[in-house]
Amino acid sequence: MLSGLWGRDDRSPEATAGVEAPAQSGPGVATVAVYVNQEQLLPVERTSAVLADLFGCPIAEGTLQSAVETCHGQLAPVGAAIKQGVEGARVAHFDETGMHIDGKSAWLHVGSPPMPATTSRGSAE
Repeated sequence: MLSGLWGRDDRSPEATAGVEAPAQSGPGVATVAVYVNQEQLLPVERTSAVLADLFGCPIAEGTLQSAVETCHGQLAPVGAAIKQGVEGARVAHFDETGMHIDGKSAWLHVGSPPMPATTSRGSAE
């Protein structure tokens, strides 16, 4: 099922878009790698190991860092729009959460326009 993710077995233009060399991974690999590294907060080395263990496709650290940079660039307009929305809001919500980076405590700060209140929070409805 994930073979199209790697550009193997499925030689259709959709499955191999962005693959320019036999050993190069397609955009699906980059997407999974960036997700595992950035959303699941796995270090670069562990991200490569996870891809190798699960899919038999390790990814070089430089390739992962390049994919993260590409994703960052593609999401920059979204970040700018969110920032503009927060700055333009009459009331804004700010929060922070603790995390550890390289064994040291750090804080992640977020800001957003206020969310509409809901009466069904925490219920099955």
